Amino acid sequence: MGGFYDRLIAQKLPTGADLKVYNSAEATAEMKTALAEANKAAGPEIINTTLIIPVILIVAFIGLNIYMRKRTKLAL
Repeated sequence: MGGFYDRLIAQKLPTGADLKVYNSAEATAEMKTALAEANKAAGPEIINTTLIIPVILIVAFIGLNIYMRKRTKLAL
């Protein structure tokens, strides 16, 4: 998930910007401001993405549960 978050941040930065340079100690005040804005913009997107995963799992397990209930049981 970290790589996905980094890609979202990189998309929000100016074209050709290197995320490592923006995170480094020698980053200028402009770079730090741009990185902060990129973080603010990417945050809600990553939250929305992570909310999808539990929904998919819930649907999958409900389907599995229904399938297992309707399956005929073997007699021992």
